[in-house]
Amino acid sequence: MAQEGQSAETASKDFTYMSGMLARFYDDLEHDDPPQPYGGVSIRDRHTKPAQKREVPVDWILEKWFAQGAFDGLNDEARDILLISIETGCRQSEVFNLPASAICLEGPIPHLRIAHELSNDPDERREVKNLPSHREIPLVGVALAAAKRHPKGFPRYRNRSSYSAAVNKYLRENSLMPEGITIGGTRHSWESRMKRAGYQMDDRGELMGHSLKQSRGREVYGDGMTLADRLLIAQEVMLSVPEHLK
Repeated sequence: MAQEGQSAETASKDFTYMSGMLARFYDDLEHDDPPQPYGGVSIRDRHTKPAQKREVPVDWILEKWFAQGAFDGLNDEARDILLISIETGCRQSEVFNLPASAICLEGPIPHLRIAHELSNDPDERREVKNLPSHREIPLVGVALAAAKRHPKGFPRYRNRSSYSAAVNKYLRENSLMPEGITIGGTRHSWESRMKRAGYQMDDRGELMGHSLKQSRGREVYGDGMTLADRLLIAQEVMLSVPEHLK
């Protein structure tokens, strides 16, 4: 691979993409026990230490991002996508590609529905990373406030790839991002908050959209967490909401 100019990380991602395509194909067929020829395949460079995914520190979020005026130079959609990421652990694309029907603000537990959306309307159609990523995420704190401001989603960024670069650039130019970290670190920060609160890997994995079968190395049985269960966890690790972000 190295002789062909391809890194081990790139090759491993290719296997992941092929596995995801097959999974979606068999899911559409409602196959109960689909073959998984690429399941668990991972290629690593033996001479490279795996990189630790870095998080945005909680103190940084509270002191820098939650400061009055910190996001004044950002458009309101970019700001609120970031705020939703902070309190849901969602991947950025899972937020900015949300169709209106997936932002569920009515009912006792406001939440986001992360799932494949099949529709003839391009604004309602969506694919997510893989089957374990299908989940419901309660909205609390700054995420709930942000979702209420955008009940129809984020048309400026939907089905586009401009969000990450634009927001990372703004944060860096305004000294609002720690060195060596990107906005993807909000996802890792949310899991760390759950870990510090004492929640085990399985519970964190369900909320993060990770494959429990892969992390356990065996089949997963029994029912998953209810939305009410997820809400209790989200409320426990929720950050205080400053007045100007309510």
